[in-house]
Amino acid sequence: MLVDRKTQSVFHVLKTHELVVEDRVQAYIASPDTIRTGRNLFLDPRLSNLDGMVAAEYHWNLGDGTVKEGKKVQHAYRTAGAYMVSLDILSKPDEEGRIRNRCNTKLVHVVDKYREHEDMNITAVYQDAFGKTHSYEFQELPFDAFALETDELNDVKFSVELFASQDRISLDDPRFIEINKFYRVVEQFDPQRGSYVYSVGEATELDELYKIFQTVKDLDFMDAEVHILEEEKLIDLSDLSTRPSIELERTKLRLDNIHFAYKSAQLEENSTETLGQIANLLSKYGDLQLVIEAHTDDIGSGTYNLQLSQKRANSVVEYLTAMGFDADRFVAVGHGKNHPIASNESEKGRSANRRVEFRMTFRNTEEQALQAKP
Repeated sequence: MLVDRKTQSVFHVLKTHELVVEDRVQAYIASPDTIRTGRNLFLDPRLSNLDGMVAAEYHWNLGDGTVKEGKKVQHAYRTAGAYMVSLDILSKPDEEGRIRNRCNTKLVHVVDKYREHEDMNITAVYQDAFGKTHSYEFQELPFDAFALETDELNDVKFSVELFASQDRISLDDPRFIEINKFYRVVEQFDPQRGSYVYSVGEATELDELYKIFQTVKDLDFMDAEVHILEEEKLIDLSDLSTRPSIELERTKLRLDNIHFAYKSAQLEENSTETLGQIANLLSKYGDLQLVIEAHTDDIGSGTYNLQLSQKRANSVVEYLTAMGFDADRFVAVGHGKNHPIASNESEKGRSANRRVEFRMTFRNTEEQALQAKP
């Protein structure tokens, strides 16, 4: 089909095919296809279609002699190679004592963490509609750690992860001095890995991505990897009570009605109603985990705002734990003025930047999938 990209009108159709897409009944292993040695591989069966079967046990064989049980597992391979990962899901016994199962496999490639992989020039040859032969060259990415995305309609954006750390690192750290001359370093907490992730760049085109990756490589970030930027969907507070939990996975609740005293981390009384709604959500979903991120405007020094925002995020956690929720369900992160969503040139913009955000993830996902089925 030849389509006018500006008007979206189709002005020539060469050939059409009908493709039937079906949701197969199967166990499904969600994970990257490629991982580096020493890096944790996260395996998740959340996309399994069990056709009404209620899963009771998850058995994993990681292909290197390691076996594990559980809904979500992680594993680090020591040696490069190709490993066949298998998943076997067992059901609860039915009324007659019978146990059903679903199983599947996935091939995972493990590449050496510190080995240099030369970019491969690949020549592609094709014929146009008039039978004329054309060829062009392209390069493979030096490392590909992408899992299959369920939403294929959105434009994919890429970033280069410098490294991940269990301990938080200041953005003024000396190791960021040189890279900051080219790209802004972005910090985010990854609840899956339990680590702070530091990345640079944002690209939709591969040639631009190569430029970013080459700069990072030249500055000796040995653990740098290319990653897909996963957009977290913003959700409104009013939608929380009507949506199933599967729709809340990897969403962000952005609030500007949690207020603190001036230049203080003390919560004001008008914040309690909103925090009460958050508490109701935590009670409803016992496996819900929250990354609580506080942000400020740009008035004051970077250090002052970072410290103030961290104290404010801690205050929200303290409020929720005082209501009886376990502290391990929360991670408090203060970003200061590093992530503005509006211009700080006006009071309206500064007010929008003074906010608290709740990033939502779930420890278990089987219940979510069942809730989502009609």
